Amino acid sequence: MKETSIEEILSAHASGAISITEATESIKNLSYEDIGFARIDHSRAERQGFPEVIFGQGKTKEQTLGIFEKLIARSPNVLITRTSAEVFGAIRNIYTDAEWHESAALIRVRRDTTELG
Repeated sequence: MKETSIEEILSAHASGAISITEATESIKNLSYEDIGFARIDHSRAERQGFPEVIFGQGKTKEQTLGIFEKLIARSPNVLITRTSAEVFGAIRNIYTDAEWHESAALIRVRRDTTELG
């Protein structure tokens, strides 16, 4: 999927290819990434103070890994809730700093230890 820049959106508006309403909506959606089975909010941390969290229940291992890969590429910390040891094993094979918290059924990768709040 090609990532569109603000400059491309504004150029499309300036050329008359899209309306001001379409340009505004496109700019609003720049921080979201649609990967077919999930819509990832990459700027949630800036707006809400905490980044996107993956809710693992009901997702396949492949879906969870797909979302995880997109998040970890743009954020140092990722949290997956309601997931399984099988998903942890797959993530741990690639990211050795991943942590499994069995009693909470969650996976955490925490590379930025800056305290928030």
